[in-house]
Amino acid sequence: SLAPFANSLERTLQESLGVANPLACASAELAVDSLLRTACDELGSLDVAFNASSTYSLVVGGALDSASVQATGISAGGVRATRLRIDAEDVAFVPLADPLALLTGGASFPGSAAELSKRLPNLRAPTPIRFDLRLSQEDLNESPVLFGALQELLRELIRSGVSAAIGEVLPRDSQALTINLNRVEALQGGRIILQADAESIQRDGTKLALQGMRVRTFVRVNQLDGLVMLDSPELISSFEGFGAKVEVGLPFLRGAGIPLPDFLSFSSLVVDNGGIDARGTITISPVDYEDLGRLAAELQRDLQSTPQAVSAGEAASAPAPNFASNSASDSASDMPPDEPLARLPPR
Repeated sequence: SLAPFANSLERTLQESLGVANPLACASAELAVDSLLRTACDELGSLDVAFNASSTYSLVVGGALDSASVQATGISAGGVRATRLRIDAEDVAFVPLADPLALLTGGASFPGSAAELSKRLPNLRAPTPIRFDLRLSQEDLNESPVLFGALQELLRELIRSGVSAAIGEVLPRDSQALTINLNRVEALQGGRIILQADAESIQRDGTKLALQGMRVRTFVRVNQLDGLVMLDSPELISSFEGFGAKVEVGLPFLRGAGIPLPDFLSFSSLVVDNGGIDARGTITISPVDYEDLGRLAAELQRDLQSTPQAVSAGEAASAPAPNFASNSASDSASDMPPDEPLARLPPR
């Protein structure tokens, strides 16, 4: 095996370069750092760390001891966060072929697509990645993805409340109910306040509008069913008088929730001190390169089957303008009529 020689050579290079981590880890840190800085719309601080016993164990053995990314003031993909930290341990990649076996002829380079997919960088098995996330009130208001999710939660909440009030279940895609979330407020004591405008169309066609509606609700995670829920919601009414302001909550009959994707789970979700602290796990599955290849082939076939412009043969078969005949006729019409030749006098 080349492992002892490769590890000894790497230690010598590390001492000469003054680098503590294996060279592959240092290269991966620089690559991920550059990629994240390019992909993010906003980014405050960033710290990327990869740890492995050696470059040989990482590249050939596919063993990564740990990896972590810490960022503050980050905004990317329609999500903004005050703080983000992700960690992974004992990450196993698909190992590459042994270089010594390749040199001695004991292994061959991949030829088919299936063999090539086994040599591309990939995970051996689904890998859990822990995350720790801090969202402020402004993060929620300025993140299109999170803001849209809260609006859908509120719409489901109002839909269930209206359905209970009229004794008829409104379809989820019903156009009779419109909810426009305006702002998220007051993240304290496990509860948030959602300020929105609502409009409902009655059976006779009349419209009922409610401007500046404020709904106060707890935000909880149902780990058993995999739901993010608005629990114990209340419609808030405010009264002012005698130097005091009183808020009265009219409770809804039920809450609302949206399912989480299978790869996402929360271990805790705390709403307090003007923000949300969320912790959980994201499970990343290995990449199916063969499936990606099939999708690429189908896309290529679809592009090739798209009707093209007029072919060269059709363009060649079109009659060309006869410029020569036109010019000849024009010149003939412009010439004066022929005059008789003058006769010579007799000798």
